[in-house]
Amino acid sequence: MQKSLRKTGELFVDEGLITPAHVEQVLLIQKRQFHFFGNICCSLNIISPVDNYRVLHKYQRLINMETYLRNTGGLQPDSITRCNTKAIEKNIPFLSALMQENLLSRQDLARVLFDLYHVPLRSVHEFVFHHRERSRFSGLISAQTAQEKGVLPLSIQDRTVTCGVLSPESLLFIDSLNERFPLYDFEPCFIPLTGFDLFYKPVYQDVTRTSASLVVSEADLKQKYSVIIGDPASEREKIRSLYEKYELFWALAGIDSKEDRHLAFLSFIREQYARIREEFQCSQVQFSIETQNGQPIITALPYI
Repeated sequence: MQKSLRKTGELFVDEGLITPAHVEQVLLIQKRQFHFFGNICCSLNIISPVDNYRVLHKYQRLINMETYLRNTGGLQPDSITRCNTKAIEKNIPFLSALMQENLLSRQDLARVLFDLYHVPLRSVHEFVFHHRERSRFSGLISAQTAQEKGVLPLSIQDRTVTCGVLSPESLLFIDSLNERFPLYDFEPCFIPLTGFDLFYKPVYQDVTRTSASLVVSEADLKQKYSVIIGDPASEREKIRSLYEKYELFWALAGIDSKEDRHLAFLSFIREQYARIREEFQCSQVQFSIETQNGQPIITALPYI
């Protein structure tokens, strides 16, 4: 797509992320103190940083870090060139090379990243890895994908999955995760490459970077998975867990997530629960997921 000449607010409106009233609100704020339009929207919680990056990327309106540092005088041109050369030689993101060169203080770098992307810079030492989360982490992001995309799961709290990313480009993968796993909210933060390597080891210590990690996950997932539901309204965590497994089955079958599949899943749970309770006069219903002929299926049976 060619670079759009339209204003950022118009692009966000066309994408269905904000309203014309939001545009007026943001422009008033910009008159008092200039910030990028998308960042103000993020500050107002109108859009997410990932939404902001996706739209600006789609319409080629992004300002990359090198250009921003050059235009603002944050770094001298020769320093930017040195970082670019190091990034190419080591096959690492520009941001990682910039951190390794220590050309900006942590505070200044955090400010630059937040000004550009509204995404914080954090240390992995802020997070505590629990071994019980390993299977959930690897189910959402495999070891190989984590390395390829430069995205590492750091914590799961309720529906929020905090992920460390090595470069702004990784935000597009975060966006794809939000689409693939709609029951979760994936929130990014920038982390150093050293922190990525440090946290990667305990998360994936039993998983190699080869397809063996997928083989292990596939073997686990293709076993029949069941939950027993007595009250869907109060057992949403069970239903969410069941849906996660359902999506992972589809992913292993090589089929992408679809929004209508989530809606169909919820309708199936609701309708079958009511039907079986009435027909069999039981208090609980067992829902199961398994693969038959390479196709994930979900079944419902009375639990007596």
